[in-house]
Amino acid sequence: MCPKPRFLWSALLTAGLMLNGSPAWAADSDTGSTHTADGVQVAKMNPVYPMVLSRGVIGQTGSEQPSKKKKREIRVVPGKKTDTWVTYPTYFRMGHVGEEVEPVGEVIQGMRHHIAFSPVQFIFAEFEEVEDGGVNVKVGDRFRVVVNNETVRHPKTTFGITDTSEVNSLDFGYDGEFAYSIELRPDAVGLKFTINGVVEVVDLAEEGRVAKLKVIEGFHAVQVGDWLVPMPREKPEMIKISHQPQAKDIKGFLVANDRTSSVFSSYGDEVYIDKGAVDNVAIGDHFEVYIVPEREGWFVDELPPHVIGELVVLSTQEHSATAVVVNQTEPLLPGHKVRSKR
Repeated sequence: MCPKPRFLWSALLTAGLMLNGSPAWAADSDTGSTHTADGVQVAKMNPVYPMVLSRGVIGQTGSEQPSKKKKREIRVVPGKKTDTWVTYPTYFRMGHVGEEVEPVGEVIQGMRHHIAFSPVQFIFAEFEEVEDGGVNVKVGDRFRVVVNNETVRHPKTTFGITDTSEVNSLDFGYDGEFAYSIELRPDAVGLKFTINGVVEVVDLAEEGRVAKLKVIEGFHAVQVGDWLVPMPREKPEMIKISHQPQAKDIKGFLVANDRTSSVFSSYGDEVYIDKGAVDNVAIGDHFEVYIVPEREGWFVDELPPHVIGELVVLSTQEHSATAVVVNQTEPLLPGHKVRSKR
């Protein structure tokens, strides 16, 4: 069997390269050749001729400049900037404490009888009939999925005497007034409503009140029994970061946040305060969250207030307001005092 051409070529070149232990072929600057110490005339190696071994070409010698590797350029795509405190998606997921909502429907089940649903899944809902029969719903309509989590109790006082367990549960440097107050103030601030997601109608039953919907967004798990509330028809005006609210002197308390597993609040969290529209609170108002350290002695002396956070009001109810935490130096808790920013 004849050897492969590549190996034959390699063998010939190797024999030509090595002659009496010296490189073979051509030329010095004058004659194109050179002589070894024993007088044998040999060729001088071409400075750019490829060195060939039995495995083939492995490189080049001589003055050829090595190729420069192209530097990898990393392109930084700037993020979307906004001049408002929150974006529209954030605004529409904001819940509230206080006034009741009026649902138009309720989630009754999913495609496979699950109890919780996430985006892209399909669910079924039952809508309330209007006065002339039928439902006022059409394909393409979108609804917010709302759930009533709990009744928010005021952390400062209850109606009459404060329960000891409530005092112990907030013993994290709480500075509210848990004394046995006889202040005739209801202990309930209101019901807390949380937005679990957004759904869209994709099909309607020919008769009856049942519709199939697709879960478009899920902020929390959408569950059987959650209420459906129509999306606002118009986008509200977002609050500019440059907005300068009117100077006010309002004092109150932080009473809750939108979390279901933690009372601690930090930057970006949604929180609720116990002052609302009847107290002259308006959208865009800034509040400081602060504590009042005490010095114990024969008498308890209050030291100057220390600010630990800042809130911006996003929406108002009659006796409460929803705000977002825009600054904080330590975790914020229900019972921390709030006041108009100074």
